[in-house]
Amino acid sequence: MAEHARRTAAAWPAVAWVALGAVVPLLALAVGAAPGAVFQALPALGRSLALSLGVAAGAVLLALPSAAWLARGNGRWRTLFRAVLTVPLTFSGVVVGFLFIVLLGRAGALPRVLPFTAGWAYGMVGLLLAYLYFEIPRAVLALEGALRTVDLAALDEAAAVLGAGRLERVRRVHWPLLRPALVEVTGLAFSVSLGSYGVALLLAHRFEILPVAIYEQWAGLDHPEVAATFAVVLAATGGLANLVLQGRR
Repeated sequence: MAEHARRTAAAWPAVAWVALGAVVPLLALAVGAAPGAVFQALPALGRSLALSLGVAAGAVLLALPSAAWLARGNGRWRTLFRAVLTVPLTFSGVVVGFLFIVLLGRAGALPRVLPFTAGWAYGMVGLLLAYLYFEIPRAVLALEGALRTVDLAALDEAAAVLGAGRLERVRRVHWPLLRPALVEVTGLAFSVSLGSYGVALLLAHRFEILPVAIYEQWAGLDHPEVAATFAVVLAATGGLANLVLQGRR
């Protein structure tokens, strides 16, 4: 009983921080929101959801092989690879957006070799690649930590010795062990992408996603009540999506 009370008390600082940093501001935004603007947010929300789902799926799928390789041991090359992975995590969204303008802009480095890629930076493809640029390293490092906690190779070998086929081993061994980590990383990548702002502010010239729409309503059009509505919609969508994902763990 005493141990449970100590653990509960230890969680209170985090609970208080979340309440002050998220719940209270969201309640204030909800009070000042314009309910009729909810439907106005739907087109940008749809694009944000499509982008975030693509980034989350792509980051997890592309990160898994590298995470498995890193988890098998240490060594000079693995250490170097981890160091390289941390570089994109140090860049702000504006810096990442600028890098992709240099790479895939109308006069970027890649269009000089492949002219059909000119201007990709300003479309959905460029935004997706820019988000993957900083989401894949985060996913690799998170999945590596999860893979290090289990000897997946030994369990897979034992299942194979017992006669389990490849698909059965994936279904009965790999998936149950990796599912919590995969769900966690997917939720993190989805949430970060859904709320990311700096990259989209530079690159989203041909379409509008919800974080940029919030900025434009607040700073450009001077409609704070519409911006508040959009922000509540964004927060509710992210919270609901993560609640659903947590139920899949």
